[in-house]
Amino acid sequence: MTVTEITNSARALLDEATAALWTSDEIYMWINAAERDICAKTGCLESIEALTTTASQRHVSLATLTCVKVNSVELVESGTSTVLIGGEVNWKDTTDSVWKDTTDAVWKDYERTIIIPNAPLSTLRITPHHFGHIRIHEETKPKYWVQWGNYILIEPIPNDAYTLNAYVSIYPTDMMDAVGESPQIPYEFQEAIVPYICMMAKLKKRKYEDAAAKYAEYTILLQQLIDTHIRRIPSREIDIRVPDAVRTKR
Repeated sequence: MTVTEITNSARALLDEATAALWTSDEIYMWINAAERDICAKTGCLESIEALTTTASQRHVSLATLTCVKVNSVELVESGTSTVLIGGEVNWKDTTDSVWKDTTDAVWKDYERTIIIPNAPLSTLRITPHHFGHIRIHEETKPKYWVQWGNYILIEPIPNDAYTLNAYVSIYPTDMMDAVGESPQIPYEFQEAIVPYICMMAKLKKRKYEDAAAKYAEYTILLQQLIDTHIRRIPSREIDIRVPDAVRTKR
């Protein structure tokens, strides 16, 4: 939906085809406010962002994501790593090695080199009260996390720079002020903008009961959208069961 389409829909419900009591600038302002409120309440604008840990530092700043404004963090995934097994390695002279390189011989381990890429691992969400009470077993790769404002706190404290994939819900980055622009939120959530505009318009007109009714309509619609598009729960068997027999009309 474009700003024009949203404005026309709102004006139709307000029974004001052309600007009189409610100016176009006011409606544009309410469109932007609605989009931000919908993002905050539903988490419908989603992104996957790469973060990097700092050695000996528990917190990872979300402020480094200059392209987005994070609403909430839903999941943190530890990045890929590589394990080296075996290898064709030249033995070197060391104080604790019984092997010695000489001018006419080089000792080698002729085992085959195998590189195994590890898939990213989902880390577990905890609370700040868990820090210091989890057995780590000398591990240093992040395994647990919690969001703390504009930071992600991780456990254990890393000893190196690790890559984290953060699955986040974000706020819109652009303000709409032109008739041809469209909201950044997914299309199915854009229908909730209209009752929000009507609520704000009724508040300006001091029609408080009408405004309360529109707000109730708005919040009920948001809950339906969350249940349909956002809530991530396992499917019930009854929802995915294939019938034993399918009867068709002839």
